[in-house]
Amino acid sequence: MTREDLRIEVPATLPGESGDTPTGGAWIVAQCREKLEEKYGLLDPSGTRLSYEFDSYVAERSRDGAWSNRMEGADLAATRLMHSNVSDDEIDAFLRAAEGPAGINAALADIEDRPLANVGPTDPVWTRVEELLSRMTVGGVGLAKMTKLLCMKRPRLVPMLDSLVLSSLYFTPSKWPRELASDPYCTAGVKAMKRFRELLLYGNNRDVLAVLSITINEELSGRGGNRVPVHLDEVRLLESLLWFDRGGYLNFRGRWVKRGETVVLV
Repeated sequence: MTREDLRIEVPATLPGESGDTPTGGAWIVAQCREKLEEKYGLLDPSGTRLSYEFDSYVAERSRDGAWSNRMEGADLAATRLMHSNVSDDEIDAFLRAAEGPAGINAALADIEDRPLANVGPTDPVWTRVEELLSRMTVGGVGLAKMTKLLCMKRPRLVPMLDSLVLSSLYFTPSKWPRELASDPYCTAGVKAMKRFRELLLYGNNRDVLAVLSITINEELSGRGGNRVPVHLDEVRLLESLLWFDRGGYLNFRGRWVKRGETVVLV
């Protein structure tokens, strides 16, 4: 595929539990490679490094095999790189809820990091994910903070579900999707992950993400000196592109503009 072929298609509707329902609008995520290069400081090395530093932290900590099944205070602090605004009190409350047989860590260990594309909508793992998210609902920790943390531990399964990503997946006249309004965070999170999976599998999207994964990871392998190389899976790539087009592009020095429904490099 050429750079011009690397485009993600967001349809006007996606399947939901009650049939097809509107997304945040039909549009094409164009210039995908350039957007990822921008987000990870490959297009402009003097620009922001937050995404790179976050994923570099994950790559480094993943060398400890036990880390993927253990929540640490440093992990919650690292989510601030992704604008989580998690407070010290929330970190303390979360860590208290992590230990013991009914704690977060026990529920986390019960979930394998499987590729999201391979986890069907009726797969039993969703019951375990919902239970984990239920245990993670402590203090002021909402769905965005939960998934910014959980995507470190299960990067192939869990996307970050902040307001920008949710506004891609759902029609959202307010910051929270109307379809999820009556759901607790644990139920809303599972529904949104299933919907994200539908978009991942839509049309040619997964083939595009496979090419992007090879090219972007090759580019990132040359960064960081002696640091552990960053590796981005298809879930992280798609979530990053949705975030970028729904407003994240405004963080990059006016280099990107929105023309109609398409965000393009100036």
